[in-house]
Amino acid sequence: MFRLILGSSLAVLLAANAVACGGATSVTLPQASRSSPVPRFRALQHAGADGTDHAPAAPRDHRVTVEQLVAYAEQHAPTIVTAQHRLRVGEAEVEAASPLLAENPEVGGTIGYRTTAGGAGVDFEVEASQAIPLSGERTARVRAAQATRRAIAASLESERWRVRQQIRREYRLAVLDREQLKLADAALAYAKRLHTIAERRLQAGEISPMPVLLAESEVARARERQIAAADALAERRLKLAAISGWPVAADPPEPVGGLLTAEALPPLDTVLKAARERHTQRAALKAQLQASEAAIVAADRGAWPSPTVGAAFAQEAEPGATRPARIWSLRVSVPLPVWQRNQGERARARAEAHLARAELTAYDRQLEVELRALHQRARAAARRLQVYAELALPKLSESLSLAQRSFEVGETSLLDVLAASGRLLGTRQEALSIHAEYAELIAALEQESGTELSTLARARTSPDSAEPTEVAQ
Repeated sequence: MFRLILGSSLAVLLAANAVACGGATSVTLPQASRSSPVPRFRALQHAGADGTDHAPAAPRDHRVTVEQLVAYAEQHAPTIVTAQHRLRVGEAEVEAASPLLAENPEVGGTIGYRTTAGGAGVDFEVEASQAIPLSGERTARVRAAQATRRAIAASLESERWRVRQQIRREYRLAVLDREQLKLADAALAYAKRLHTIAERRLQAGEISPMPVLLAESEVARARERQIAAADALAERRLKLAAISGWPVAADPPEPVGGLLTAEALPPLDTVLKAARERHTQRAALKAQLQASEAAIVAADRGAWPSPTVGAAFAQEAEPGATRPARIWSLRVSVPLPVWQRNQGERARARAEAHLARAELTAYDRQLEVELRALHQRARAAARRLQVYAELALPKLSESLSLAQRSFEVGETSLLDVLAASGRLLGTRQEALSIHAEYAELIAALEQESGTELSTLARARTSPDSAEPTEVAQ
């Protein structure tokens, strides 16, 4: 019979060479555009005709800005590429629901030999039939398939946003790791200068050997911290490479930007409004709910009985007749929905819709609470950072130089110098830790609000943040 449907998640391990900063050829990488987002249904950039992924081309310059790295990740990030392949599932759903006739027609027949006392003959019958649903099931299923495709596309945009914000977060932390390494380098150089001064004063008979031993131990401690900072930066760059889909054989991406400036955050109401209107995760949940509701309509339409219309031709041999009898007939039958009314599909569709609605409701309820807490913590971190920037840190280099000269001329002991320098370097370290906390909070705010805060407030990156003695960047 024909049934004629009428109507219309660092998991990737990377092997990398040692960090190399020189000898690279400059090249302009693609720029990310906020005003023109990447189309949802664009062709995969590095997928072959058979659907398999090929290794992305190695960039010739590993020194990249955050926008360049984001643009690269949108083409090569493994999770984005996987989500792009998932779009084919949505296309397949639409294709499966598109045929005008859901089932093939049925053609059958019988043939037999009749014998009677008056003679014998051949009888046969041929029949063609097709079910014709009148519920509009095909239209409902096409709409449900299109809604499923939109939900998959929305999940792709949500994944693209998640990767973009993850890149921004790790990039900012990589800049902080770079500043930590510069601070460790400065501390090691300072400890070596103190050791040189202590040895010179020992040779002059001005001090005992004990300060020299203390200076040597301080050099060892500073060297250990320098090694740890270099390792942290290298690990962060590898993590950026893993997230963005950077080629394994190439040098990991190296950040070139400065520390994020602690400026006034946009008002909480503005952040909440942006989250409700623009967040890709909320859009994906809403699209999933719409797809579930469309599936309910399709399942309900599938419960309606479909009448079957058939035409038959029969020929019967009659004994004694000069020609056989020919019979044309039209047959109509309607199944009685007594036992099977598509109960399973209808129940599943309603359960999925109930789940999607509950997930969207829970997301809306938690969103405001989380954004309020993040906004408050980010404001506090910005104020704390401003205190260090304006009061404590600009005097660091001058204070260290004064302590060094006082020890060199014998005005203070090495223990006093080490205590003072430790306090000053510790203050710098605390400021960088607050920078890291602030960067984490800004990343979380952007992730939860679905909007880059730079589009809501004037956030900028300080151009002079590369100087190791200027932490007010």
